[in-house]
Amino acid sequence: MSKYNNSKVYLVEYEGLCKRFWKQAPALAFCNEHSINPADILVFDSNKECNRWEELKAMEQRDEISDLQRQVVYTLVPAQYMEKLVVVRNKEKLKKYRAEAPITYKADFTYYQDGKLVVEDVKSEMTRHLPDYVMKRKLMLYVHGIKLKEVI
Repeated sequence: MSKYNNSKVYLVEYEGLCKRFWKQAPALAFCNEHSINPADILVFDSNKECNRWEELKAMEQRDEISDLQRQVVYTLVPAQYMEKLVVVRNKEKLKKYRAEAPITYKADFTYYQDGKLVVEDVKSEMTRHLPDYVMKRKLMLYVHGIKLKEVI
């Protein structure tokens, strides 16, 4: 199960076709059987996201979009570092440590259409209103000047 009770989908591309699996073990067995590198298995958080990937791949083949990518990470707030004084072998030394982890946003898909970057996120009606997502959507616009395209 994924974060929001969707079933993960494991997609294996083989001889120009896409084979879907609902569990990891059968996908790995299929890869073993057909000498496919298991690292080539694409994992999606939902069936809807997997369907959208296949639509976008078809659009890319028809040259309607270009440079299609998955799971591109954007930094919204960088990591915060601080220094503290430590004693090492009777000598005082300033040591830098990470006080706060960065805040990042991972886009479902990015591509170029008509020369413009499109950052897309597949959402359900429920997940598009979650506070974390709304904050990250707003930060993407503020920090990177990118308005997310929501696919519902």
